[in-house]
Amino acid sequence: MIRVLYIDDEPALLTLTQIYLKEEAGLDVEIASSAEEGLALLKTIPFDAIISDYEMPDIDGIDFLKMIRSFDLAIPFIIFTGKGREEVAIEALNNGADFYVQKGGDPHTIFTELANAIRHLVRRTHAERNAIQSEEQLRIFLNSLPDSAFIKGPDLKHIFINSAYQSFLGLSSADDAVGKTDREILPSSLADISKISDEHVLTQKVALSIRETADGKTFEVQKFPLPFPSGTLGVGGIIREVEKE
Repeated sequence: MIRVLYIDDEPALLTLTQIYLKEEAGLDVEIASSAEEGLALLKTIPFDAIISDYEMPDIDGIDFLKMIRSFDLAIPFIIFTGKGREEVAIEALNNGADFYVQKGGDPHTIFTELANAIRHLVRRTHAERNAIQSEEQLRIFLNSLPDSAFIKGPDLKHIFINSAYQSFLGLSSADDAVGKTDREILPSSLADISKISDEHVLTQKVALSIRETADGKTFEVQKFPLPFPSGTLGVGGIIREVEKE
């Protein structure tokens, strides 16, 4: 269940919103009557999203938002502001809020908007965190390989090389290859051959395996089309030294 922290100094609205989001939207809602109380809850309870009123004594919603963003850049934050306070909404968004909802009008419409925004933002945040975790796991895996590995974008510029390829190329950091083509990091003869096979992988959308020779050594290079979330294709590859036949 999605757990939400809602902060507001209006007791009636605080209770009403909590009841609706719990009973009608199925959200687990903890409430606080001030930013200080909200900060105390955040230290002891993990939340998936935060809703905060703007006009509150001592610490207003914008200052509270800034405090939250100083230690958590990802948690969805929704400003609940008075009707007609568009300038507050703009300031909130500029300071890292993910959404804002204006008070006033039909309560059912407002609460439904709040619930829908929370669900959407939490799903998005979870997806982003999972993507980051998956990327990190992929990096760990590729860096553990004894063979060289690389990932290139649609423009054939390197997005990633693993530790083995970094060592083979004699680079001080894997980042030294990021944003560069083979022509910028390989001998020109190898770069030309590599570009031809890369373009074949991209245009034909098929994997291939070729052998290349460098410094008296023979390498088997396996390349394959690599789809990105944007819908474009890149090139992934593994380079392995083989014994001469």
